[in-house]
Amino acid sequence: MAKKVTGIHELEPFAALSAQVASLSHQVLALTTQRIPQSAEYVAASSMTVPMNEASQEQVQYINNRNYNYRDFGFSVLAIILKLGYHPNSITLNTLVKGLCLQGNIAGAVRLVEEMEKNGYKPNAITCGTMLNALCKIGQTSMAIRLLRKMEEGNFELDLTAYNTIIDSLCKDSRWREATTLLNEMVRKKIMPDVYTFNILAGTLCKKGMLTEAKEVFDVMIERGIRPNTITYNSLIDGYCLQNKLKDAIKALNMMVERSCSPNVVSYNTLINGFCKKKGIDEVMNLFREMSNKGVTPNVVTYSTLIGGFC
Repeated sequence: MAKKVTGIHELEPFAALSAQVASLSHQVLALTTQRIPQSAEYVAASSMTVPMNEASQEQVQYINNRNYNYRDFGFSVLAIILKLGYHPNSITLNTLVKGLCLQGNIAGAVRLVEEMEKNGYKPNAITCGTMLNALCKIGQTSMAIRLLRKMEEGNFELDLTAYNTIIDSLCKDSRWREATTLLNEMVRKKIMPDVYTFNILAGTLCKKGMLTEAKEVFDVMIERGIRPNTITYNSLIDGYCLQNKLKDAIKALNMMVERSCSPNVVSYNTLINGFCKKKGIDEVMNLFREMSNKGVTPNVVTYSTLIGGFC
C-alpha cells in the first residue's frame, strides 16, 4: 500500500482515481499502489460525475486519454501518485521496470532504476532479477555481470535463477571460461547447480561440437546425484548426430530408456534425421516403428524428414 506523506490529508482524490482506473482494466489497476475497497456498484458507476477539485480534474484528464498504451498509462498513474504526495512501493516500481523490459526498452528500465536510487528507493531482488534477465536477452551479458556484482555489494541474496540466467547468456556468447568461473563461484557460495544449469552447459557444448566436454558435464551430473532429463539426453543425441556419430546417438537413446527417462518425439526426430542424411533407411524404419511401439506420436517434422530422406 502507498505510504501517506505528511501534508496530504485526504484520500478522496486517490479513491476517485482508483474508480476510474477500475473501469478501464484490471491489469492497469494492478499498476497502482493502493487498492481502495470498492463495491461492484461503485466500480460500475465509474463514469458518473463526482465533485472534483482542480487536482482531481487533472487526474481524470490523464485517465480519459485513451491513446495511452498501458506502459504510458502506468507512468501517468505513478506521476499522479507522486503529485498527491504518496511514495510508491516496490511492487509499483517493479511492475513498471518489468513493463519496460517486456517492451524491449531496457535503456528506459535502467534509467528508471537509476532515478529510483536517486530518490532514495533501493532496488530489491525482484528489480535486479528482472534487469538481469532483460539484459541477457538482448545480449548485454557484460552489463548483466556488472549488475550481479552490484547486487553482491548491496548484500542481495543471489539465487540460482540469477546465476543460471547469466551462465546461459555466457554460453551463448561462447564465453566458456567465464561460465565455468561463475559455476564454480555458485558452488563456493553453496548455491548448488540444478538440472537446468547442467542442461545449459551440455546443450551449448553439444551444439558447438564439443562432445567430450558435454559428456563430462553429463558425468558430473550423475556424480552429483542430479538426474538428467529428456532435454539433457536430447542435447547429447543431437550433438552426436551433428557429428555423424550415430552409434553414440543410439547409445544415448538406450541409456535414456535404461535410466527411466522416456524419449519424446524430438528424440526420435533427431535420430531419424541423422540416419536419413546417411541414407540408413533400415535404421530409419526401425526408429519409426519404435516410436509407435512406445506410444510416441509422429508429428509434421517426422513425416517431412521421412519424405526428404526417401526422395
